[in-house]
Amino acid sequence: MAIEIRLLGGFSARRDGEEIAPAAFGGRLTRRLVRVLVTRLGSFVPRDTLTEALWPRTPPADPTLNLNVLVNRARSALGDGLIVTGSGGYSFARTERCIIDAEQFLVAVESGRELLSESNLSAALAALRSGLDAWGGEPLPEDAYEDWAQE
Repeated sequence: MAIEIRLLGGFSARRDGEEIAPAAFGGRLTRRLVRVLVTRLGSFVPRDTLTEALWPRTPPADPTLNLNVLVNRARSALGDGLIVTGSGGYSFARTERCIIDAEQFLVAVESGRELLSESNLSAALAALRSGLDAWGGEPLPEDAYEDWAQE
């Protein structure tokens, strides 16, 4: 079961090529949680940081409980194993069964640059075209003005 996460041009998630309906996440906050975790791929994000990203104005009375609910919804939508619980936070796991469009784009561009520096023009062109194929638009357009998305 392959999962594809798209951050370029707007968030979406696909399982085996089929889009996971936004309703499967149980709300916009769950989708935002996934976006926050994916942008920090492989790193544990503390609960306090997630609370600030999800509820920037007024956190809920029990943010830990609310985060647990959102994580369970995200796991239900995406499948187990992608969101990992750690000491004091959560992480989106780096795994071969999950493809992230922004990572594909960056890898292709870096590969193209390296090949250009080696004067391997045809391979560089192929790598850069691959990057363009992955480009879906501006990253995280739904979060463009959120503090957590500025990095």
